[in-house]
Amino acid sequence: MLLIRFAITIATILVIVAMVWGHRVGNEMVNLTLPAVPCASLSSSSPRPPLPPPAVPNEDSNREGYRKKVFKFHIYDIPSKYISGALKDLEVNWHRSVCNRDAKKKTNYTMLDWRHAHSLFTVDTFIARYMRYHPQHTDDKAEADVFIIPAMTHLYNCAGKMEYLTEILNWVASQPGDHWKRYHAHDHYIFWWRWGMHYGQTIRFFKHLTRLFPRINYISYEFLELMGRNKFQDFSLALKPKFTESMHSVIVPYPDFSPGLKNVVAADTRRDIAVFMSGTSTIGGVRRWIKKELTSHAGDVGFKCVYQDFGSHVVDTKRLGVPVDYPEMFKRSVFCVHAAGDGLSSRRPTSAVLSGCIPVLVCDLCVYPFEGLLNYTAFAVFMPEEDVISGRMVDILKAIPQADIVSKRKALLSIRRHFTYNPDGPPLRNDALDTVVQSLEHRSAVLNDYKRWFYTHPDLSTNMKDYPPDPPLRNRYKVDLADDPTQVK
Repeated sequence: MLLIRFAITIATILVIVAMVWGHRVGNEMVNLTLPAVPCASLSSSSPRPPLPPPAVPNEDSNREGYRKKVFKFHIYDIPSKYISGALKDLEVNWHRSVCNRDAKKKTNYTMLDWRHAHSLFTVDTFIARYMRYHPQHTDDKAEADVFIIPAMTHLYNCAGKMEYLTEILNWVASQPGDHWKRYHAHDHYIFWWRWGMHYGQTIRFFKHLTRLFPRINYISYEFLELMGRNKFQDFSLALKPKFTESMHSVIVPYPDFSPGLKNVVAADTRRDIAVFMSGTSTIGGVRRWIKKELTSHAGDVGFKCVYQDFGSHVVDTKRLGVPVDYPEMFKRSVFCVHAAGDGLSSRRPTSAVLSGCIPVLVCDLCVYPFEGLLNYTAFAVFMPEEDVISGRMVDILKAIPQADIVSKRKALLSIRRHFTYNPDGPPLRNDALDTVVQSLEHRSAVLNDYKRWFYTHPDLSTNMKDYPPDPPLRNRYKVDLADDPTQVK
């Protein structure tokens, strides 16, 4: 009996010692112990656990310059002659301007009054006058990531001052420092909108532009292929060899300052027109097919379709070209169709967004404003031209579920501000010009990857014609075995 008690006592002591030791070891090893993972979760077919949230950037490291600095851009401070002076030139010369319809001169009705230089097509006016007040603008060229040459191309054309374009380029090239040429203009931008300009003057300007700024980028309206009529009419991505020439350019929305589109339209507003388009159908292209299909469905019960010929009867010259019922028709429509163009009606995507009408974009070769920043499929419909030509457009729109229509109309309210301009002052948060800055920041991230590499050998040509077709026989890093003492003879 005594022996049994002794054995129990010894066992109890051993258990207590083991528990104490195990607790101690567990505490020492807790930081090295991996969490238990069920075997089933390790199989390739099982979903992986979510990644942890990204670490908060170390502000100290950013303050010390270890991370990339805040994006900055610089707008060249060109003489006022080319900005406020050019607006005055347009006012003085308006009576004989090629853009004045009342002057009975050939024109593409791009302006009906000299004040249109400040409201219809010329985003370049806002860039030149107000964009330098953006908080990410810098007067110090050394800290700028990209540079903007504030030329107002269309305004100069209408004012009869096309020579201003060349003078501005010469002025930029005459400034101290070599910022304008260090990167062969890869980091430079200029606003350009070709339509309606004198062809010969355009050719002369482009020769001068490409000589001084051989790789300059553009800020312009939607890109499309119209090269058959004029090789400088638009910047094309249609031919893929031109992609590398255009990929860093920025596409901006046409402004629309129609009074009827100033106020936000509620997403649940009742609309009695299913599909609407306003435009000129007489100049060819896919628009004639759009008109044909919408006209054939004009009498559809519960899905009314309307096509309105823009150039024939809806322009009110007393209201500076704002169509009489153009804004109202947009606000009454569920879907608003847009095809490539560059007349007064070309602001259709902007008009659609501002009115809460779902844009139906019919242009296979177009690149639309801020496509890299905005999710177009959330608020618009891309319609292949082939579906329009084959007469399937209306049937495709009819098949869109009502829930998707409601979702797109709500999304339009969220992105509306990106299609608005402030005509009276600096850019506003997330408006069109602020979104231009965001687009430039995205592009500069790519350009900055190569700046140091590019600056290393500034004397090397960027033209492949300056290099031999075959590599030279002599290799800079080649070691002759006969002269290499480390080689075994």
